[in-house]
Amino acid sequence: MLMDKDANRVIYKPLTSELSQSACENLRAMLENPVVSQSVAGGSISDVSCIQKLANVFAFSSEKVFLVSYPSGEIIYINPIVLDKMIKSGIDPSKKRITDYFSLKGPDGSPLLQEEAYVGAFLVNNGTYEQMELRAVDVSDGDLSLILVYVKNISEVKKSERMLRESEIQHRTTLNAIRDGVVVVNKGMEIVICNKSFEDITTDKGPCELIVGKKLSDVSPYLTGKLGLEYRYIFQSGESLDTIIKVRNERSLKYYEVIKSPVFDEGEVIQVVTIIRDRTKNHHLEQLKKDAFFQIEKNMEQFAILNDYIRNPLQAIMGLADLHGGDMGEKIISQALEINSIVTKLDAGWIESEKVRDMLSKHYGIKLKRRPNVESPIGMLQTNDLY
Repeated sequence: MLMDKDANRVIYKPLTSELSQSACENLRAMLENPVVSQSVAGGSISDVSCIQKLANVFAFSSEKVFLVSYPSGEIIYINPIVLDKMIKSGIDPSKKRITDYFSLKGPDGSPLLQEEAYVGAFLVNNGTYEQMELRAVDVSDGDLSLILVYVKNISEVKKSERMLRESEIQHRTTLNAIRDGVVVVNKGMEIVICNKSFEDITTDKGPCELIVGKKLSDVSPYLTGKLGLEYRYIFQSGESLDTIIKVRNERSLKYYEVIKSPVFDEGEVIQVVTIIRDRTKNHHLEQLKKDAFFQIEKNMEQFAILNDYIRNPLQAIMGLADLHGGDMGEKIISQALEINSIVTKLDAGWIESEKVRDMLSKHYGIKLKRRPNVESPIGMLQTNDLY
């Protein structure tokens, strides 16, 4: 046995780790197979000076200890701090054996994780089960086979660990549910966390488990550039940046909206969250709209010129018909007036079309420039020489 003393407590330690391991195995065996009746080896407990010395050591200690005989599991001594906890928790302190308090199996029959250095057990109290960590030390003296059991309540620790695991799972599930790519980097430009969508964008770099810890410039150089100046700016200024980038691979050209936002801790930027949103379809749609508006503009300008090309020769025809006179002249003039009426209606439609075009142009934010020199399509209407 070895006793260390500091300013506030007394700690009881085994002479060797093998001795503690052996004691843990004995304690575990007692909890697995409780002995129905067996007294302590040797004479009367009250006459044993070793037990009295241990009682004196742990009387004012902050450690929670049981002293039990082996292999019976009979409780010989419980120090005051444990007794006080028992009374406050409504636990009967008069039970005889350690197996009356502790069980290796929980309410569903499942055991706790067991280690060589300690025994995982449940403290059973009126149908409730608290998770405990029991560390055992062999303190046998002569004919007395004694085990000193240190008790630590780990229910809150286990609960916190479980909540942390559940939180991590929830965090990961939520992050992976985001369709946009998400990646977080620290000041060293190392990837702290990423989601499945980012993993899909960087398909040749492996899953997130392999990406985390790598330099962002090695995984996605198109996000950082050669110098990573945008990230440096965010870490220094604390401002967000929103940009559009083009990424070309062997199969296609992709357009991404990249939103970089700072993460603060006590006023300092410690991380940058990057959201990568695929805008390829939007880009193609915008381009199609622009092309359509440009074509509409060209068609309308050509149509305006076409009207003039029709009216000018029409006036000449009417003049010649008037000079010719007669029934034939009147018929030609009548048909020319009909054509002029149609062109007038087309002019009115052109004006309405121009209003609609201007409204759509403002709605979609597309600026169109008038084309002063548009090739006339009048050639398509010229009469064929054969007729």
